[in-house]
Amino acid sequence: MAIIGVACIIKHLIAESIAMTSLSLLAAAIVLVGQPITSVPGPDMKITELREVAYEELMDGQTEAAVSVIEAELAERPGDPALLINLGSAYLRQGRAAEAATLFQQAADSRVRYDLELADGRWMDSRRAAKLAQVNAGGRMLLASR
Repeated sequence: MAIIGVACIIKHLIAESIAMTSLSLLAAAIVLVGQPITSVPGPDMKITELREVAYEELMDGQTEAAVSVIEAELAERPGDPALLINLGSAYLRQGRAAEAATLFQQAADSRVRYDLELADGRWMDSRRAAKLAQVNAGGRMLLASR
């Protein structure tokens, strides 16, 4: 009988311990609700995302097709620096230098910022690429390949 009594006491203590642990976890969860979620920065990760920026059309000299593709993409991703740079380059080919300069400036001023792979294989910050496109507007074009 003493063994059964000890077993009942242990069973009761375990049940009480589980209940207290559950209440503690519930209390902690209630405290955390509404708190901002933070993360600890880990090692820098390079993420390469391929996007349609009419690079192929521009490289093939299909300026009208490039403008159509880029304008459609800009409707989905307004302010995308790569699109703005490539549309500016297409406009330069069409002799629309003032509109190209406006697009390059928009890309340089954009809140969106990322690294672009240029047509020559270099990687460059989108704002720097936009400024370089402005400088090169009179000469060779600067194209973002992605």
